[in-house]
Amino acid sequence: MNAPLHKLLVGGAVRDLQLGLVPADRDWLVLGETDASMRARGFKRVGKQFQSYLHPTTGEEYALPRGFSDAEEQAGHDEVHADLAARDLTINAMALTDDQMLIDPFGGQNDLADKVLRHVSPRFADDPLRVMRVVRFAGQLGFSVAPETAALCQQICRDGRFDEVPGERIERDWTRAVQRPYIPHMLSALHSTGAGASLFDWADGPPASVEQALRRAQLAELPSEQLTAVCFSAVADQDIGAISKRLGLNDRTTRLAKLVHPTLTLFRKRELESGDVLHFAELVDGFRQSSVMIPALNVCAVLAETLGAGVSAIRERRLAIEDAIVAAAACDTAALRGQGLSGVQLGRGLRQLRKQAVAASLATRTGK
Repeated sequence: MNAPLHKLLVGGAVRDLQLGLVPADRDWLVLGETDASMRARGFKRVGKQFQSYLHPTTGEEYALPRGFSDAEEQAGHDEVHADLAARDLTINAMALTDDQMLIDPFGGQNDLADKVLRHVSPRFADDPLRVMRVVRFAGQLGFSVAPETAALCQQICRDGRFDEVPGERIERDWTRAVQRPYIPHMLSALHSTGAGASLFDWADGPPASVEQALRRAQLAELPSEQLTAVCFSAVADQDIGAISKRLGLNDRTTRLAKLVHPTLTLFRKRELESGDVLHFAELVDGFRQSSVMIPALNVCAVLAETLGAGVSAIRERRLAIEDAIVAAAACDTAALRGQGLSGVQLGRGLRQLRKQAVAASLATRTGK
């Protein structure tokens, strides 16, 4: 029969407990074990860079101390200290024993009290993705970034190492960051770390309009792809493709980002014209199930409100656009086919029918 594991709770779970929060998950540091002994206990190895394992029953993650190939070569306290020293931030570099004794060699508890994100050691720079983790934690916790940590992040960005992080890794942290509740703190960290300049070319920091729009978008409970699209309101059209690639965005989110400016134009026009609405419908695939029309309208309704348009005026404009596109989508090609039209001529005839339907719908709403 195996002896009980000598384990300590580590990382984010300890941080959350110190903040009075319920941890979303729990990670454990295991002492006095080896890769072979963990496998013998039925644990499944999942870590490549670190020796991490999934518990055979609970599915929780257990890891051997970082930096040692054989855990039995070191004394217990040294193992714990070395493992915590390899972590990113002091608030994540604490451990809790079974008898609730806190091990905090780097002042994580003080930084929690001061609401500061501070790196543990120069080894923070070993993984440049940690720049994005700082941004995410700022938005998650409402913390500021310690000046020395901001300086280190800026150096990582200046050296080009942050630019080398694959987009799919950036995307995971960005998607989580933009959904976090403390938008001002997230955007402040995005600027102070240099990540904003690297990702969005915001050398002078995110525009105030982005912060205001993101707050409104979160209140409206828009999903992450739409929150991301809000940020592209402060990006030039010609830069959207490159920035989307840098962020590792999927095709749908990139497409939505490219629709922000043309959609917002519809909200800012004094009067809607049938040609403009039909062009928008074609841009968003408004006549197909895969349409991104509703997400685009969601984003730009928030942006229009941020720019000062009244809520009732925005609602009326949005309904006018939606109703006109629904009317256009109802157009049937049967009559056109009955006239012998096909191919390109059929397409042109259908477009003309749709334009007429849009015009009629708009006229009904305006009384013209």
